[in-house]
Amino acid sequence: MLVPDLEPLGKLEINNMKINNPIVFGLAGLLHDIGKFGQRADVTYTEAELLDTNTKNIIGSICKLTREGWYSHQHVLWTKAFIDKHIAKFIKAGLAEDSETYNNLVNLSAYHHVPSTDEQGLLTLADWWSSGIDRNTDESLKKNESWGRDKFRSMPLASLFEKLEKWGQEEEKAKWVYPINKFSTGESVFPLVVSDVDNKPNYRKLWDAFEADFGKLPDSEPLAFIYSLYHLLKLYTWYMPGSAMDYQYISLFEHLKTTGAFAQSFASFIKANPDCYIADSNHKIEFKEEVYPVQLLCGDVSGIQSFIYNISNKSAVKSLKGRSLYVQLLAETVANELLAACDCSIINMVYAAGGKFYVLIPNTQKVNEAVALYKQELENALWKEHKGKLSVNISSTAFVMRKVNGDLKTFIEGESGEKNVGELWKNVAERTGESKKKKFKNILLGGFAEMFEASGIGGKVTVCSVTGEEMKPSDNLKLTKDFIEQEGPKMDEAENLYISKSVKEQIELGSDLVGHQYLAEWHRAEKDTIQIGINTHWKLLKNFDEKQYKAQTWILTKWDNEIDIIPESYVERNSALGFRLYGGADVAIIKDEKTNKSRNRTFEELADSVKGDEKESFTRLAVLRMDIDRLGEIFMHAFDRIYDDNGKKVIEKKGSFSALATLSTQLDVFFSGYLNTIRNKQEYKDHVNIVYSGGMICLP
Repeated sequence: MLVPDLEPLGKLEINNMKINNPIVFGLAGLLHDIGKFGQRADVTYTEAELLDTNTKNIIGSICKLTREGWYSHQHVLWTKAFIDKHIAKFIKAGLAEDSETYNNLVNLSAYHHVPSTDEQGLLTLADWWSSGIDRNTDESLKKNESWGRDKFRSMPLASLFEKLEKWGQEEEKAKWVYPINKFSTGESVFPLVVSDVDNKPNYRKLWDAFEADFGKLPDSEPLAFIYSLYHLLKLYTWYMPGSAMDYQYISLFEHLKTTGAFAQSFASFIKANPDCYIADSNHKIEFKEEVYPVQLLCGDVSGIQSFIYNISNKSAVKSLKGRSLYVQLLAETVANELLAACDCSIINMVYAAGGKFYVLIPNTQKVNEAVALYKQELENALWKEHKGKLSVNISSTAFVMRKVNGDLKTFIEGESGEKNVGELWKNVAERTGESKKKKFKNILLGGFAEMFEASGIGGKVTVCSVTGEEMKPSDNLKLTKDFIEQEGPKMDEAENLYISKSVKEQIELGSDLVGHQYLAEWHRAEKDTIQIGINTHWKLLKNFDEKQYKAQTWILTKWDNEIDIIPESYVERNSALGFRLYGGADVAIIKDEKTNKSRNRTFEELADSVKGDEKESFTRLAVLRMDIDRLGEIFMHAFDRIYDDNGKKVIEKKGSFSALATLSTQLDVFFSGYLNTIRNKQEYKDHVNIVYSGGMICLP
């Protein structure tokens, strides 16, 4: 595609990059701005406590000299110092070399503003694609004098929702901001008035805690280390602004992860296609015409509503909760298995929640073949398990970003004209929607009879007491008294009720949610685990037990006050560590008068749990379901600016992957996180159940 008005690179040179392990580029992108955290926790460059003399002395090589005669982007010094300090850990994890080469992990991360090689220039390009702007322009170096020279230590993360409220209006300085703190699902999810926020005293305390936790991360396996580091960075840097050039609404963490995703994708693509790019003498990189190095891939679980609600009243709450978690885990599992098939990592995950996920992956032949093979295997596995009731639709859009008239614009393979990032998301969402029309293509081509011939047993046959579906005799499992909840204390003996194996697993999943703390993952079958996807197995556990359960991953899903992903008993350092949001881990309980033991309230008991001063003649169960209107439109145009300037209408299509990722996380924090805070308040905890974290609450 020939694009008009592209800004030239100047004297062009074609170089062959030396790329051994693309994931190292992803890690370099994930860490490229960690120095912003360190710099804000430290004092001035000349007196910095976290910088050694050798690092200070290279400021002229690593930072940009401005027209005013001072060095900008000094945070890269702290990036270099952090990686240098912990280089032994990176080497042990197999993600760095003890080498002085120009393109080791340290230099890839630290030289992204003044690259001295094409490989380092690749990180510069990833930084630009992530932020959506060329951040090396003089315009970006303007100071906000109201904050003073060290404004980067005071600048808070601005509320993105305030920006949405002024959708289409001219930019103003933010009034609502977040104090820096560790990631939380409590009251800190709401911003404060800017005059009430002072971030300077908190940075050093957080930095010291971050470094202490970093030293405890697993380092015996590369992907386990990356997974754990990813979540540690989310824990500590999410409520920090990505930039201090002005009031910023993009989370530092979201910028780090999307930069890493682009860097890894670029490196993989160039390794497979060495002649796909051009570079100038300053190592400024641009991809050639008709080259689309990255693809945004979307996965969407289809059939959620009918799957979740296809239950009888027996074990209804446990079934609802178990099935809703199953759907969430299905989307996340497919995303992770797909990334593994593409030789990518958690860094490439843009968003995963609500039965849908987005990932950024290389647009190489090898990756495309891996995706096609995985889709076929997944389709067969889901058909075998659910017979078409549940499926995952997967589609992608390849794209490239180019600088046009001062702004980075998106160009989609097979389409004409420039797009904004939101339109790219819409494009891949529409393609994924279209794929629903062909969701059983492989089954149809490979087994026509299985899809269209009569199914079931017929005649006198046992049906599942939860779903009402026919079961083979070998699949009959008795629904035990412990799992029958709707008849509550009135039930003296368990009925002769039977369920299928998969329904039993889902009920157990919903039952285990109560009182659990961790979600453990294996890549092989283990006792009492539930298989989801192709080869991933999950189990909910009450406590961390590294010796008894040799899990690949331990994910913290429930906490009281502060999130701490590294358990005190974590000593072997082999398993990956992380955390995830889940709405509804706690449920309303009641003490059984017969057994004197606590158990879950039934729906009837929820409806009867709150009464006024007078005895009511009947009770009701209320259901609240929440959704967001115009979400697709928000993602497409949330960052457009449309306003009159001297009588002339001006339309600026801005936005970035970092901004959209920030918005996605903030929505998830409310629906999957803060709803727990509301529900666990004293006045609600005995009367309210969150059935699933998509926003449905049952209350009397």
